[in-house]
Amino acid sequence: MSKMIFYTFVPFDESKLNRAYNVRIFYLKKAFENLGYIVYFIDGFYEDRIKKIKEIWKLIEKGEKIDFVYGELPNLPFLLTSKNRIPIIFNNYDIKFFNFLKNKKIKIGLFVRDLYHLTSALDSLNLFKKVAYQFFLNLSINYLKNFVDIFFGPSNAFLEIFSFFYKVNKQNLIELMPGLILNNINPNNIEYFYYENMLNLIYVGGIYDNIELFKCFQDLHINNVNNVFLYFITRLNEIKINYKYFFSIPLIKILEANKKDLIKYYQLSDISSLFYKSFVLKKIKGYQFFNNDYLSLAVPVKFLEYLENLKPVITYKEAFVSKIVKEYDIGWVIDYNYLALKELLLHLLNNKQEIINKRKNILKIVSNYSWENVAKKIIDNLKYS
Repeated sequence: MSKMIFYTFVPFDESKLNRAYNVRIFYLKKAFENLGYIVYFIDGFYEDRIKKIKEIWKLIEKGEKIDFVYGELPNLPFLLTSKNRIPIIFNNYDIKFFNFLKNKKIKIGLFVRDLYHLTSALDSLNLFKKVAYQFFLNLSINYLKNFVDIFFGPSNAFLEIFSFFYKVNKQNLIELMPGLILNNINPNNIEYFYYENMLNLIYVGGIYDNIELFKCFQDLHINNVNNVFLYFITRLNEIKINYKYFFSIPLIKILEANKKDLIKYYQLSDISSLFYKSFVLKKIKGYQFFNNDYLSLAVPVKFLEYLENLKPVITYKEAFVSKIVKEYDIGWVIDYNYLALKELLLHLLNNKQEIINKRKNILKIVSNYSWENVAKKIIDNLKYS
C-alpha cells in the first residue's frame, strides 16, 4: 500500500469538530485512507511531535517508501508550538526532519489557512505580543520556504497576497478549497421544508461583523414579520460576550451546538448565510488590494458544509465564494446591506420553488467538492508532479 505523512503542528482533537482546523484534518486524513493510503500522523505540541518524528525517521532510514508529506499550518507560528510557547529556533526537530525529507527527495506540501497577521484580527493583542507573533510567523514561513515544495491556500486571491508578502514563487502555490462528505447528502431533502409557512436561515461560525444580518432581523421584527427566523450557531464564549445584544432580537435563536445538534438545526433550516464581514485587510506597502474584506480571500469550511446539507447560500458580491454561487446558481449574491437581505428573505418566504431549484443545482455539483477530490488534488501535485 502507498504511504504518506500527514503533519500538523498542534494537538489534534477529534472531539472538537466544530472548529474548522480540526474538521479539515479529520476529513482529509480519512479521505487519504479511503484512497488506499497508510497515513503516518504527526501532531501534538513540539515535545510530543519529536517522539513521532523519530519513529518515522527510523522507518524511512530502514527503507520505508513515503510518497509525500502533506501538512496543515495552524494560526500559531510553528516555532511557538511548544507547550510553554518558548520559541524553538535552534536544533528544531521539525526543521531537521524537513531537511531529512528533502534530502530523501520526498515532496512536502503545506496548507496555509489564514493571513490573520495582515488583518485587524490581531488588534486586540498588546504591542509586545503583536510584534512577537509577527516576528516568529515571518521567521517560521521563511524557514519552511527552504523545504516546502508546494504551499496550498484556500483561494488564488489568498495565494497572490501570500506570494507577494513572503516572496514565494507563484509556481509553488496551489489553490485548495475545503471539501464535503458525499455520504451525508440526502437527495430526498430537495423539496423538504420543516415549516411550510416559515423561512429559516442558518449561520454557523464566529460573530465577526454580522451587523447587516442582525439589522435585517431587527427590522423584520419591528415590522411584525414573525415567520422568518435565523439559527445562529456559534461558540459558548461568543454567546456570553454578546448575550444582551443577541437576545434583544426575538427572531434570532442563538445557540451552541455539537455535531449531533447541528444536524438537527440544518434539518430545521431552509437556506444558509455567508453574509458577514470578517477581518479588515491592512495595507501592504507596494500591494493594491481589490478590496479590504478578508472574506474576499477565504473559503470557509462552513460554505461546503452548507452545500453538503443542501442549503442554498446567501452571500454578497465581494465575497470570494460569490463567484461559485453565481456560476452554479446555488444561492443568491446581493449587495451588502440589510435592506437587500430583507427584500430577498421576504421574496423567498413566498417563493419556495426558487429554493428547491437552487437545491437541485447544488446536487449537480457536490461530487466535484468531496474530501476525496481534495485529497486527489494533493496527491496529483505532490506524488506525480
